[in-house]
Amino acid sequence: MKKRTRLQNRFESAFVNYLKLTAMLQDNLAAMLASESIALHWRRNFVRTSVALLEGHAHCLRQMCVVALECSAPAISAKERKVILDEGSFDASSRLKLTLRAAYKLFALQPTPSFDSADWGAAQRAVRKRNRLMHPKTFRDLGMADTTWRMHRRGIIWLMEQFFDFLSLSQAKYGN
Repeated sequence: MKKRTRLQNRFESAFVNYLKLTAMLQDNLAAMLASESIALHWRRNFVRTSVALLEGHAHCLRQMCVVALECSAPAISAKERKVILDEGSFDASSRLKLTLRAAYKLFALQPTPSFDSADWGAAQRAVRKRNRLMHPKTFRDLGMADTTWRMHRRGIIWLMEQFFDFLSLSQAKYGN
């Protein structure tokens, strides 16, 4: 009984953190979108802020998944288990993908995100762009052509939808 209570408390704490972090990051994103611009500095900030939001979501999901793994959880792949328990051994795109896949499986949510799409490829490129924006080596790392911007935006929006769908599907399945 104590273990169950401990797990329940850990999960609740992780879930509350998820909700609070989500609210703060969504507020940041909403403020940015309210002042949307075609200016290059705005686009760079959008990519940085958006990927931070996604990584924050993924971190919180991993915290919840750790608790789920201690319960009688459905089977997940070895890579999915490893990203939940040791995120540092994966690049950012892999962490996002594997975390989403594991979370959908562990919480038995459908439909699961499909990572066989051009949108996932665009999301991966946006994550790599964020890394170059955060750690530029040349002036080209800070540039973003209009077509590249549209691709990054499409990928970011697709990936955000996958994370936000997790929350709405969870609410629908497990209640408020």
